Amino acid sequence: MNRLLTPLILIIVAVGVFFMFTNPLLTRIDGLKAEIASYDEALVNANKLAEMRDVLSKKKNDIRPEDLDSIEKMVPDTIDNVRLILDLQKIGQDKGLDLRNIRITSKGSRSAKDAIGPESTKYDSVAMGFSVTASYDRFRTLMTAIERSLRLMDVTTISFTAGDKDEYDYNVEIRTYWLK
Repeated sequence: MNRLLTPLILIIVAVGVFFMFTNPLLTRIDGLKAEIASYDEALVNANKLAEMRDVLSKKKNDIRPEDLDSIEKMVPDTIDNVRLILDLQKIGQDKGLDLRNIRITSKGSRSAKDAIGPESTKYDSVAMGFSVTASYDRFRTLMTAIERSLRLMDVTTISFTAGDKDEYDYNVEIRTYWLK
């Protein structure tokens, strides 16, 4: 009887040890393996990002500083109303015209119906206006200079009234953009 009882007790003890100690330990080991795999994947992604950063950094370093300044002037990453007004006045002065009543008429491009929810655009805009008195030819040269300036600007409205002789009073509205 002792011969049969000893193996039976050992089997019961082995099953008990398996369910009480070995099985929880194996489950914990499987969890740790999954965690290690996620860390390995994160490490691979980090290495890919580092390589991409190095490639992009090299490309950026290959761009001349003058070109980077031009890009910054075209679409700046902040709106500087004073700088924008000064730039417009300089364009007018270069053409021998005095820009008057320079005003910021609105800020932001989101309408009321789009005000709820996340903003999906990567840029924003500001509308501004000014008045100028000039002949048609001089006004055209001013508009050509605005068109050719590095700053990205859309002329949205032009209105005019007849003035003395060959001069007209022009009211111009423009929209300019910046990155968020």
